[in-house]
Amino acid sequence: MPQRHVEPNSTPADESERDEQLQAVIAEYIRSSEAGRPLVRQDLLHKYSEFAAELKQFFVQRDQMNRLADPIRAFKDDLFQAVGPGRQLSYVGNYELLEEVARGGMGVVYKARQTTLGRIVAVKMIVSGQLANEQDVQRFKSEAQAAASLHHPSIVPIHEVGQHEGWHYFSMDFVEGHDLAAKLRLNLPPARTAAAYVRQMAEAIHYAHQQGILHRDLKPSNILVDVTNQIHITDFGLAMRVEGDQGLTQTGQILGTPSYMPPEQAQCKRELIGPASDVYSLGAILYECLTGRPPFRAESVIKTIEQVIHADAASPRTLNSTVPRDLETICLKCLEKEPHRRYGTAQLLQEDLGRFLSGEPIVARPALALERTAKWIRRHPMSAAFIASSMVALLAVTGVGLGLYYNAQLDSANSQLRASNKQLEAAKQTLVSSNQQLSVTSEKLEHSIQEVNAERALARRHLYASRMALIQIAERNGETARIVQLLRSLIPESEQQDDLREFEWHYLWQKHQGEQLQLSGHSGAVTCIACSQNEQWIASGSTDKSVRIWDTKTGNLVHHLTGHTKEITDLTFSPDSRSLITSSADTTVKIWSMETARETSTLEHDVSVLAVAINSDGTFIATGDSLGVINVWENSSGGRVRQSNFIDSLLVGLTFHPINNSLAVAGRTGSKIFQPFEKSQPSIFSDPKSNSKLVFTPNGQRVAFALNTRDASTVKIVNIDTNATIESESRPTLVGGIGMSRDGMLVATFGYDQTLRILDSLDGKEICVFYPGETVKSLQFTQDGRRIIAGIESGKMLIWSLPGREV
Repeated sequence: MPQRHVEPNSTPADESERDEQLQAVIAEYIRSSEAGRPLVRQDLLHKYSEFAAELKQFFVQRDQMNRLADPIRAFKDDLFQAVGPGRQLSYVGNYELLEEVARGGMGVVYKARQTTLGRIVAVKMIVSGQLANEQDVQRFKSEAQAAASLHHPSIVPIHEVGQHEGWHYFSMDFVEGHDLAAKLRLNLPPARTAAAYVRQMAEAIHYAHQQGILHRDLKPSNILVDVTNQIHITDFGLAMRVEGDQGLTQTGQILGTPSYMPPEQAQCKRELIGPASDVYSLGAILYECLTGRPPFRAESVIKTIEQVIHADAASPRTLNSTVPRDLETICLKCLEKEPHRRYGTAQLLQEDLGRFLSGEPIVARPALALERTAKWIRRHPMSAAFIASSMVALLAVTGVGLGLYYNAQLDSANSQLRASNKQLEAAKQTLVSSNQQLSVTSEKLEHSIQEVNAERALARRHLYASRMALIQIAERNGETARIVQLLRSLIPESEQQDDLREFEWHYLWQKHQGEQLQLSGHSGAVTCIACSQNEQWIASGSTDKSVRIWDTKTGNLVHHLTGHTKEITDLTFSPDSRSLITSSADTTVKIWSMETARETSTLEHDVSVLAVAINSDGTFIATGDSLGVINVWENSSGGRVRQSNFIDSLLVGLTFHPINNSLAVAGRTGSKIFQPFEKSQPSIFSDPKSNSKLVFTPNGQRVAFALNTRDASTVKIVNIDTNATIESESRPTLVGGIGMSRDGMLVATFGYDQTLRILDSLDGKEICVFYPGETVKSLQFTQDGRRIIAGIESGKMLIWSLPGREV
């Protein structure tokens, strides 16, 4: 349709023609902008001076719409980077990535194992990986810095910040449980539970505010609920300090989640953002816990933001009639539009929720009808003006003079209303166009994702075929360790991944894992194992705070000993097999009768006890605590005989010499053998580099221990008198523990690579390797030396027969 040129400074014949001319000017500006040749606004205002007021208003509204649409325009590029150029990693720094547990707009979180300490942590990385821009990296680092400065039980702590091959990451505690959003999708918690959740959050957020940190993105998916129903707050990606956010938030840019952000954040009014802003988000979370939906959620981001700014949240009791009135009042006070009408601090919210939970009167009061009316008028001035004008028109019948006056006012209000409706219609058209473009973009993106998934599935099938071919080559070469490594690499990483394993995989897995027995019963990791010298019992201690006694021949459970209140750290049988001595992180050592399976005495300590040992004739018991203090006790009376301070507080092992009652003490940064009963306590042997338990040969002439470096380990077997040393081949894994067979011919170690290695103590050469398929936490040879027992992280014990010792 041809466009009519509008002459400058022309005078329209009537209002209708003037509106058409104005629309033609606006249409010309929009066409030029979309073609990439935007007209200069000042030139337009000068050229069409008669439309200056309307054009200025149009420019303001267009700028506002552009700002609101910025997150939508960025959506495609961000998501493409998340699924497009990214690549799979198995290690980041000294962390082994086990599985992806969460993904958001900026970051992805993995469950990982810290190889140096063998502990499970969470590792967060920038979702766009090596393609992250400087602003993303800076915001990511700011999140880590903000969280690292906070030390609170309900805030997930940060351990380490680093970079690996261009991938920025940081590690933090791994919380066993689910995020609150996942729990709410299953079912709503009772009202009191919801109040208790938010009370914990408010306490933690008040602490963060005291440290000068605002979260700014509180929502259910950033709240973790662990297995004990405790709250843990994470994702400080939008956190800012009270005095400013180092320029990470650009003027006019909306950051956060619309359904949970306060009006001042949605309107980019940075001067109003403060502690009351986080209080609003806590109220939004409480609202969703009570009703199953956030206070505002529309079919688009822009409409949701409009509701946050202008609309009132529906009463929670209209959506869920079981919500207590006081809790509804607390919730709605948090959701007030003006910051000064909310709780001034998160602590005040915490205290009011505490009053509700205790059955006391709350401080908050519901808004009166007059207050609600005043707030409605402030947010809807045009509608209020229309109603007022209608009332004036009704009263006009009382007098001609008053009627003419109020009619004039009504005409003016109607003119403003018509202008507003036209502007609203134009805004709606622009929004419809944006939604259509977003729909097309989403369809293209979905198609791209389907293509990527198909390519990944084909690649996995090719990978399976190639690795099965490599396994055949390894079989011909007799490379058992290589075979098991390749077989394990084909196990699906998650339930969502296709399982391509067929008969030949299962046949080879069974063939190369060897004969294996299993004892199950503990609900936590098996931390220590001991075998009685009469070959009748196997004892196991666990993080589940219990000790279990098993029959060596049948594998049946004989006794279940309970009495410790924290995890079992070490245990040993007396030489006559009539007693069992156990140590625990609960600061006690307990002595149990094997005849009655009852506790006979307790040795009290001031701190956690990490190791326990008994000498060859059973007269003395040695204990080591978490401060590095070694105590020697008389077994018969339970009296303390000697106390010594070890050089290293990180104690890992304690062993009596089999003949002369000297004591071998091992720490993370060195070990020594000394005579505890001599006043000067001189060292018989020491090694400042050893960092595992020391184990003696039966004659006490040689001692074996492990040396862990940054990324490798060796085993040393040393003659104490001559210092002659045998050293094993270096392995690219860290040793977690060591043991020796009763005859002193075999040494066993377990590593964080889920292996159990058997070495010849005479030459240090490897005899065989077992692959439990899980992380080993402890080991022990049986008394007859024919079998090796491994304690597993999942609570099982696995038992293998040793080659050449079956007779």
